Amino acid sequence: MVSGSWSISPQCVKVCMSPPKAQSVTASPVLTSYSVGQVVTYSCPTGSTLIGASTNHCLGNGQWLSSSPICGICSPPPFSGNLVYTPVQASYALSDTITYKCASGYTLVGNPQASCQATNSFAPSTQPTCSNTVCPQVPSVSGASFTPNVATTPNVAIGNTATYNCNTGFTLTGSGIITCSTGGVWTFPQGPTVCNPGCTAPPPITVGTGTVTAGTNFPVGNRVTYACTTPPTLVGSAESTCSASGWSTPPPECQAVCLRPTPAANVIIMPTTPTIPVSQSITFTCPSTHLFNPTGTSSLTCTAPSYVFTVPTTNTCLISKYVEFVLKYSTPGLTPLY
Repeated sequence: MVSGSWSISPQCVKVCMSPPKAQSVTASPVLTSYSVGQVVTYSCPTGSTLIGASTNHCLGNGQWLSSSPICGICSPPPFSGNLVYTPVQASYALSDTITYKCASGYTLVGNPQASCQATNSFAPSTQPTCSNTVCPQVPSVSGASFTPNVATTPNVAIGNTATYNCNTGFTLTGSGIITCSTGGVWTFPQGPTVCNPGCTAPPPITVGTGTVTAGTNFPVGNRVTYACTTPPTLVGSAESTCSASGWSTPPPECQAVCLRPTPAANVIIMPTTPTIPVSQSITFTCPSTHLFNPTGTSSLTCTAPSYVFTVPTTNTCLISKYVEFVLKYSTPGLTPLY
C-alpha cells in the first residue's frame, strides 16, 4: 500500500456445515455453512408432529449440539387387553415399526409387527390379539422337523398336538409328540425333546433270516448285535457300531455254509477260504517238522443242518522224533548224533 504496510490478513474460523435432518424434517435458515453460535429451527410438514428439540446450535468445534428431531405422522395405536407393544412413543415417523407381544400365559394371534405408513396409520391396520386357548409356534428342535408346519399353522388349539421327526443321522430323546395344554403352553410328557446326532435303525439281514438288537434310539457309540436263524451260519461281522458317519459295518449274511475253524498251533487247514459250502471237506495237515496226531481226524465235511465243523481235540501236530532228537542234542558244546 501507499503507507508501506500490509492490509489485515484473512482468518480461518470454525463453521458448521448443514445441520442433521431426519426424514421429512426441515431446518431453517438454509445456508452453505453456519457460524459458531448460529441457531437453526426445525419444522415438520402439515399433519405431522415434531418429536424432539425444535432448535439446534452450532458449537465452537464445528459440530451441532444435538441430533435431529423426527416428524411423527402416526399416532400410537391403542393398547388392548393383554396386548402391548414397543417402543411406546407420542408419535411415530414414516417407516417406524412397533412390535406386539402378549402378557405371560397368552399367545399372540396375528401379525407381530406393524409399520407407520404415509397414510398416517399403521399397517397392517388390524391389531393382533392375545389368546389363552391356542399355543404359540411349535418350539424348534435342532436336527428335527415337525408337523403341523408352523409356516401354515402358526397357532395350535388347546388339545391338539405337534409331532417331531428327527432328521437323518439324528435320534430322538424325549417325546416325539407334544400337546397344546390349558393356558396355551406346550407340554412335553417325557421332558425336553432332543434330536441327538446318531444313526437310524440298523440295516436288517437280507440274505437269509436273522435278528438285530431292537431299539428306537441309536446314539453315536451304540453297538448292535446280529444273529442268524435260518440258515444258522453268520458270515460277516456280528456287531456294528454307530458313528457320526453311520454304521461301522454292513449287515452280515445268513448262509448255508460252515465257517472255517480256527486251527490249533502248527496245524494247517485247507482250503483257506473263510466259508466252506455244504458237502465240501477241509483237511488237517502239519508242517514238515511235525507229524499229525494219528488219533486225530484228518478230514471233516460240512453237513446240514448243523453247518458246524466239530474239530476233535486230538487234531494237533506232534513234533517228529527226528526233530526232537536234533533239538535235544544240538546244544552248545555237543555234537549232533546223526
